Amino acid sequence: MGIETELASWSVRTRYDDLPDEVTDLMKTLTWVIAGCTVAGGRADGCEEVVDLVRSWGGAEEATVLVHGGRAPAHAAVLANSTMARAHDICDFVMPGQHLGTSLVPVALAVTELVGGRSGSEVLTALAVGAEVGTRLGLVTRQGGFDPSGVGTVIAATVVAGRLMALDDEQMLNAMALAFNRAGGSFQSNIDASLAVRLIQGFSSRNAVECAQLAQRGMTGPEHWITGVWGFHHLFSDRRDDATLAGQLGERWTVMAMGFKNFPACGGTGTATDAALALAEQYSLTARNVESVTVRMAGELPYLLVGSTFEPGRNPTVDGQFSVQYTVANALLRGTPTMDHFTPEAVTDPAAVKLAGAVRVVYEPELAEGIHIGRAAVDVRTTDGRLLSEVRDGMKGGAHDPLDRDRLLHDFWDRSSYGGRPVPADRLSEFLRTVDRMEELDDARDLVPLLLAADATADDERELQSLHRA
Repeated sequence: MGIETELASWSVRTRYDDLPDEVTDLMKTLTWVIAGCTVAGGRADGCEEVVDLVRSWGGAEEATVLVHGGRAPAHAAVLANSTMARAHDICDFVMPGQHLGTSLVPVALAVTELVGGRSGSEVLTALAVGAEVGTRLGLVTRQGGFDPSGVGTVIAATVVAGRLMALDDEQMLNAMALAFNRAGGSFQSNIDASLAVRLIQGFSSRNAVECAQLAQRGMTGPEHWITGVWGFHHLFSDRRDDATLAGQLGERWTVMAMGFKNFPACGGTGTATDAALALAEQYSLTARNVESVTVRMAGELPYLLVGSTFEPGRNPTVDGQFSVQYTVANALLRGTPTMDHFTPEAVTDPAAVKLAGAVRVVYEPELAEGIHIGRAAVDVRTTDGRLLSEVRDGMKGGAHDPLDRDRLLHDFWDRSSYGGRPVPADRLSEFLRTVDRMEELDDARDLVPLLLAADATADDERELQSLHRA
């Protein structure tokens, strides 16, 4: 059995009872965290425009456009839903900078509607196997400029769609191979602070649904999409590593390395921002007593991704999200980063821009000591001549320092009240209760109406209820 066939077969044959409790618990958390992110992104830059475009396309009414309401072909609905979910960069993450949940959860909900319903345990299983495949692909993906969310995530989301569409082994192999042909996306989108960052997430989701549907109808992909001469290893990996990619499937769950973001910015800024917050708290630092700051980054990837000179441009929110100069300055100026700190007004505030200009960012590979590529150090020179330093090995929220449930719930409510099209609190409370007992849920479509905004039309709710009864 080739490695491609092994991954496809495992993705199809794994059952809910095969999942460790900690994996099912993680998938439940992932589901409601991403729901909060999606609600938060309802009116983020570009998201309403994507929703309007999806509605203008028309087509079969297969799945719900979350928050806004209305129905569209499943592949179109997930384009909108995943774009909203990723918009504020407050989601899940796994190294090396891959975001899985913002595609996997919207795809799972949309395909569940597409196929006429699936149980909660089936959805949890699909999420688990898709996330595991995606995490393993991320671990072998070259850190050379490709966006891992556009490379591994499209294949992971295809696994989720394929599971819920009940693809057989051969169809799943073809679906994953077709998705390989849609893999791509560049971190240049992030560096240039473009809205393409959030669209890449939507592209991955749309491509995933389309590839699963094509495979279901008999379309074939390259059988050796990983190991072939022009396969995944050649295009996206530095080396062939079958043990990481497919070793101990079902025994070693690499997805448990998944973390959740502590604040709405690129994870590449997180370690340095945490270090700056620690210094500010320990030494009562304010913008007034900071003369200069040096951020030393051990990893080349995070340095290249977020270390460019901070110059707010056409998309200030994205400029702030992907600038360690800004996030460190913001931490010293305003304290723990919040959603409001990344509005265009906050990012372009003269005080923030001035302090960010006093932050120098350098790449210092020696800091890694061969292990901690995520390590960062912040050195603050104060106006009274002191030099204060803090070194961190990784950002809070990662597997080494996870956020507890209370903090994640706090963030869920904070984010879901932010997006400009609020979903009623009673619906969100019911969503949380339902996800917590998701393995008992007969039809996961029941989750969808709970993610419609208060001003979504009554017709949307009546139509969904009618479809579910049918």
